[in-house]
Amino acid sequence: MDYLYFSSIKNHSPSTLVVSYDIACQWSRNLLLRSTTYPSELVGTRATDLRLTFLVPKFHLYAHRTECQINYSFNLTPGVGRTDGESPERGWAAMNPVASSTKEMGPGSRRDTLDDHFGDYNWRKVTSLHAALLRKMQEAVEMRAEHVGNFLDFSDSLPATIVQQFYGLVLQWESGSSEQNPYEAKVEAISAKRIRLELAQEEASAVERDKELLMHDTVSPSILITQGLELQDQQARLKIDDQAVGAHPTEIQRTHILERRNRLMRRISSWQSIQELYIPGIGLHRRSAETRGSTDGTFDAEEINLFLPSNLVPRFHVDTKLAEYEWRLRYAIAHDLLSELRRQLLILGTMYQSKDRYVRGQEHNTRSITLIKNVQSRINYAATRYRSNRDALLSLSTFLNKSGWETTLRVLADTDLRGLKEGEDASGSEGRRTLSWIWMTQRENKTEMTESMSEGDYRYHLP
Repeated sequence: MDYLYFSSIKNHSPSTLVVSYDIACQWSRNLLLRSTTYPSELVGTRATDLRLTFLVPKFHLYAHRTECQINYSFNLTPGVGRTDGESPERGWAAMNPVASSTKEMGPGSRRDTLDDHFGDYNWRKVTSLHAALLRKMQEAVEMRAEHVGNFLDFSDSLPATIVQQFYGLVLQWESGSSEQNPYEAKVEAISAKRIRLELAQEEASAVERDKELLMHDTVSPSILITQGLELQDQQARLKIDDQAVGAHPTEIQRTHILERRNRLMRRISSWQSIQELYIPGIGLHRRSAETRGSTDGTFDAEEINLFLPSNLVPRFHVDTKLAEYEWRLRYAIAHDLLSELRRQLLILGTMYQSKDRYVRGQEHNTRSITLIKNVQSRINYAATRYRSNRDALLSLSTFLNKSGWETTLRVLADTDLRGLKEGEDASGSEGRRTLSWIWMTQRENKTEMTESMSEGDYRYHLP
């Protein structure tokens, strides 16, 4: 690659050069240092005088880490227009169908045939260049107007000082006077684990000040709510697994479901006895509701209503502290579920690409479809949980006078469940697509998304 590069720029006259390469982020390191080890007639005198910008083609960039995606992106670099850097790849893609007819040829015939095809490809490209450029220009004008409108709408929703500050950072970074990349996400993560740690720290401080009077030796109010949310999750999973068994389960399947149901019932019964300490009168309310809702007075474990504060307010008196704990935990869980949705959507997109590219034959296709359905079921489950958590937050927000959270945790429609590289019209082009709001809600998912993207080419290949 060094030989091809230095040979290409030996007689390059402009002072600036944009280099597009699939692994430019690695290859460009120590390039000038390596040039000193090559003969002068290869490197020439232009190699050290050029202003170089190294970028990664758009299609390949998604397989790189976040650091590469913000520092080597055509979309974030001025002066490159709508270039995608993938032009050499298109020629090979057009030649792929020729492989079946040339693989049995001798070396000379094969080379002549490929030269003919490449020549025809270049001729058709040149003769249709005027129509292609006109079409792209018309489309660029239309899409620019749409994106500028979206950008101005978004800017109007922010304070003018923040917009000007960010604009200044962009100009400094583009001019090379600042190494701070303004496109690097700096939003602090919101997660259920972090909120649970904060609650534990608050309780520890309250105990030290002798302000925390616990009703139970081991279960504090925050732990009570945490356990209740975990039980709800187990109920939902058990219900899904029970439905997946079907109408004619085997004895082993029935045994596993019944054992899980029994374990869950014991955990719920133990939790409910502690719940009565913190919410007086909840036992009578629960028995009254069970009597009204069941004809024979029995419930499966996954059908039991746990009566968390979000299910009780405002009809039932609930301690504000318990409602506040549930609010904070559900708010964090909703963000975790959005992160999980993004991660699974990335996996699903990679699996579809891998299936189209590598999978052949009925057996492998069947196995691939099964794996894809499993990922899709996880997406559906996360979406269902997010919607139920948002409904609970909506109920609690009225009771606790919470506002402003709806702009971050929006209503999740089925059309919002689309991949990072898919627009509303299923187009993968950066200039055409409109991101779903789930990708623009606090990029605290940076680590998970980066791992999914960077490892997507080899972690999720289907059999």
